[in-house]
Amino acid sequence: MGSRSEPIVTQLRAGALVGHDETLVRFPAAKLGAWIEALRDHPDPAVRARGEELHARMTTGATPPIVEWPRPAEIEAIRARAEALGLPLDAAIYALVPRRVLDPASTLRTASSPKGITKKAWPKCKSEPMEHVITLDYAAMPELRERTGHGEDVRALAVFVSKREENCAWERDSGETAVVLLSEAALAKGHGDDGGCYEAVRIAIPSVVLDPYADDEDGRIEAIRDLIRDLRARALGRPGWLQTHDEDDGAADFLAQFDEDLVEDLNCGGDGRFYVFAKDAFWEC
Repeated sequence: MGSRSEPIVTQLRAGALVGHDETLVRFPAAKLGAWIEALRDHPDPAVRARGEELHARMTTGATPPIVEWPRPAEIEAIRARAEALGLPLDAAIYALVPRRVLDPASTLRTASSPKGITKKAWPKCKSEPMEHVITLDYAAMPELRERTGHGEDVRALAVFVSKREENCAWERDSGETAVVLLSEAALAKGHGDDGGCYEAVRIAIPSVVLDPYADDEDGRIEAIRDLIRDLRARALGRPGWLQTHDEDDGAADFLAQFDEDLVEDLNCGGDGRFYVFAKDAFWEC
């Protein structure tokens, strides 16, 4: 088993992954599922046994929700503060919440190949097929269409990277990522049986929250912005950069951002963040 799983093995030996322990809720389903499979193949019999136990609990539904991030409390805090401003809720962001159990019918998928992309149209990097990162469905997040300007002939967009585990996609226009537009018919063909899925939870906010130049004498608007920045995965709003950027950099065509743990095997330099734009994508750490 690789080094990325070793911390979990250590916690297993200490008996940490039991019942409702907080350790379980720290990880998205795809990431935790991969770790559990590695544990089931571990040479240590005690670790293998615990892996089988966790696998059984996940597949039978006996395990409580393993992942809830962004957590409901974070989402409700933004909603409450936004409503308290007393302004029209004329804008929206979406919290991207990974699901514990894969729904094969979901169109909101991660690390799973879209079947509607032909071999000829499949994006490549240095003559090698790229790997799927995430699919954003306009039906689930209609405001994305407004941001991109795409017509009704586009139903969703799928984002790819050269290799999820090893890539050089740390700047825009690197050639290491690709954004592929999907029609209704292409999306209807579904995705592969691997990877994960997520829910898009709409959070209505006043548009003034998204205006960095708006008057905010009492700091209430900035408090909402801070809560939005703390979301580990979201669509719309303004990019929350880890590195230094100009205030308006990327704001016009920004679609989504998420911590690397949202997507199975995605490596963004270690604890990095992946950013999706209308025609490009990259990460920072």
